[in-house]
Amino acid sequence: SVGHSHAYGIRADGSTELIPLKDDIESTPGFASVNDFLRGKRNILWITTDVQHSLAYTRSGEILRWVFNSGHRYSPEEFPGAVEAVFTGAGVLVLEQSGGVHYLADDTESTYSIPEDLPPVFAIHYGAGVFAAQTADGSWVTWGDESNGLARKIEEIGPAGDISFG
Repeated sequence: SVGHSHAYGIRADGSTELIPLKDDIESTPGFASVNDFLRGKRNILWITTDVQHSLAYTRSGEILRWVFNSGHRYSPEEFPGAVEAVFTGAGVLVLEQSGGVHYLADDTESTYSIPEDLPPVFAIHYGAGVFAAQTADGSWVTWGDESNGLARKIEEIGPAGDISFG
């Protein structure tokens, strides 16, 4: 997984390597803190990252989240069966094998909530303030910011193989 100034690699044994992409990144407080945090962990299945936020999913079902620049770490969260995670503006959307979706907010101020009637889904996306989840028949359910009309446009696509936010 590649971030703004760093990348993560996962070895066959589940250990990770933090790879600097800029010459001066190793001298930042976040690099040392994250490197120490990940050192010795041998059960990482996947890592995803954006510009500063990262998360790892372990074989035991834990989601580990951290902020690269500050080295801040959230408490581990248990999500056995997670198959995908998507960063949002204020948290992480998690998809489980069962098709259930959970939202891990970075703070209590988050205004997004998952629709109570959301059926099981097999794909999740986020972009421009809009959450999108694909149901078994290929159609899309959206929620979030509806001010730009994107949510409605996604739902109007109907059954589709995939969508991507740019």
